[in-house]
Amino acid sequence: MTAGSPTATGTPTPETPTPPADCADPFAHRHGRARRRAIIGCRSSKRSKIKASQSAQGSPTAAQQRTERVQAASATPEWEQRQAEAQSGSSPNLLLGALVVAAAFLAFYYHGLALRQMQDLVDGLAMPDHRFFGYGTATVEKLRSAMDSDALGQLNWTHKTAGMLFPIFAALATAVTVGMKGPRSAWRWVLYVLALAFAAVNITQNFLVDRMLKAEGSDLVAVTSTFTVLTWVLLAACTVTVVALLIAAFVKEFRRRWSDPTLQQRSC
Repeated sequence: MTAGSPTATGTPTPETPTPPADCADPFAHRHGRARRRAIIGCRSSKRSKIKASQSAQGSPTAAQQRTERVQAASATPEWEQRQAEAQSGSSPNLLLGALVVAAAFLAFYYHGLALRQMQDLVDGLAMPDHRFFGYGTATVEKLRSAMDSDALGQLNWTHKTAGMLFPIFAALATAVTVGMKGPRSAWRWVLYVLALAFAAVNITQNFLVDRMLKAEGSDLVAVTSTFTVLTWVLLAACTVTVVALLIAAFVKEFRRRWSDPTLQQRSC
């Protein structure tokens, strides 16, 4: 019996309405929304677990960056040079240190001992080499009258031994310091000339002092006094140059070691 067909009594039955297809489940969109929320919550939970495990074991990104910095620093020529010097047990700094120490020792011996002992032979009068601001004819005449042949011979011998070694070693120490620690500019050549000028002027001054004390009159007094003053000026300039360059190099090396990733890797 179909809908709307007459019954046995002759009365037709009412038709049952069929709901449309899109309204078959009115709560379907709510179920889909809840499912998406469940998927998103699951993914968030997985991400949280991954981050927690990374924080517990250490961040691989930071370790990788540190490894890359170490490898980049190890590939530089400076690093290879330092490694070769460490393996061979030699370093240019050893030569520089030896020259500086030798120059300082010769300065102490020549100016602090040898020339000071000469004062005992001339009634306590200072040698022309120790008169920083020069001298005149009256001072030279006093020295001539106080010095005999033995004193003149002793001063001449001092000038030819320690008086020669000291300016040579001082000039070498200054030149090597400038070559290793000096600026990479035209100032380097100026400092080279400064070191050579000190050695030349000091040695020339020694010969002039010997000739001045043996001669008579005042012909060589002005020239020798000028060379003496110039010697001390150049010596002071060389000393300041060496000390300043060594301090600057020490500060630079300290900063490099403080920020060197390879040394930080070793400490770890």
